[in-house]
Amino acid sequence: MKKTIDLLIVGGGIAGLWTLAKATDAGFRCLLVEKDALGAGQTVASQGIIHGGLKFALGGKITKATEQIRQMPSIWQQHLNGELSPSLNQTTILSKAHYFVPSSGIDSQLVSFLGSKLAAGFTTKVDIHNLSNDYQRITQKPSLYQLHEWVLDVPSLLTNFKQRYGHLMVKHHFSDDHLIATDNGYVYQLDDLALNTRFVLQAAGTGNDSSVFNSTKKQLRPLHMVMVKGQLPKVFAHFIASGSKPLMTVTSHPLDDETVWYIGGELAESGNKLSSLEQKQKAADWLTKSIPEIHWQQMPMATFRIDRAEAKQLNLFRPDDVFIHNQQGVITGFPTKLAFAPRFADKVLELLKIEKTDKKPQTSENVRNNIQLPEVTIAPTPWESAKWSPLDSNPPN
Repeated sequence: MKKTIDLLIVGGGIAGLWTLAKATDAGFRCLLVEKDALGAGQTVASQGIIHGGLKFALGGKITKATEQIRQMPSIWQQHLNGELSPSLNQTTILSKAHYFVPSSGIDSQLVSFLGSKLAAGFTTKVDIHNLSNDYQRITQKPSLYQLHEWVLDVPSLLTNFKQRYGHLMVKHHFSDDHLIATDNGYVYQLDDLALNTRFVLQAAGTGNDSSVFNSTKKQLRPLHMVMVKGQLPKVFAHFIASGSKPLMTVTSHPLDDETVWYIGGELAESGNKLSSLEQKQKAADWLTKSIPEIHWQQMPMATFRIDRAEAKQLNLFRPDDVFIHNQQGVITGFPTKLAFAPRFADKVLELLKIEKTDKKPQTSENVRNNIQLPEVTIAPTPWESAKWSPLDSNPPN
């Protein structure tokens, strides 16, 4: 059996999902294949923050990365409000703000920068008494800087895409061995199905491997995330001191009747070579310095390792923007950040120059018809499968 589409998308993370939605809404015939579950890997391991870019400017100047990403929160908000397609108005919003929480040893130059006109477009200074008691529990500072960044529940975001475009997704481990170049694109052999496609998008993150069809090389940026659970304050905060990166970036997530702190930032980046026990001890030390009132040694903790995949850069620098490369109809892309997904999809669409025909195009509902492959599920979050244990196995009574 033969079937013809315009775009075969490999990878069910946020980049592949957003491109599937935008391309389908634009009239292209698409099919997405995912070998594990939607969001498995970088997407579900992200903290769900729609960055506005100021955290990239903590060195005291607005960087190229900041300029590229600063419009993303407003674009996402329109989709989350249902004002633009794809509508994501069923996504759970955990917080409509993120906060800079200064430590006792914060650099005075950084304080001056946060209060400067340059940073004014990104932040608002908020009196601590105008925030919930949860924020008053984590700092003695009289005020915090509020970032205009929403924090999303990633599983609900993935569910939104599946509900609207799930009929165009299948579970399948894509293999270059089954891809054959033709004069009009490619044929991908799926058992007894010959899938003709004009373009192939490799949006699989760490699975974007170089092949005979693709010369793009990637770099990996390893993270060692930390999770703590208990009756913790529900906060969304960048703990900052000096330097160009937050010490810890905290997002709060419900788990049964408790709250999980999912912690990234410099802690996760610098701890990538530590064992899980060493990383938990480091996290407890840093957390104790910031919030000594909580007995962190007695809190159940876990760690989670994830590699961020990016297009290879000179000296392994972090890319400032999304990366898209087209080689004879095989498009390889890295969104760099969750927030960049709309920009990623728009750039892919610019490359989709499908020739018009006199034939009636297939409707999107027919694309997956007769493809005998299982449907995809939503990947679990890191804290749902974590192995929890406190550093202090014998807490005092």
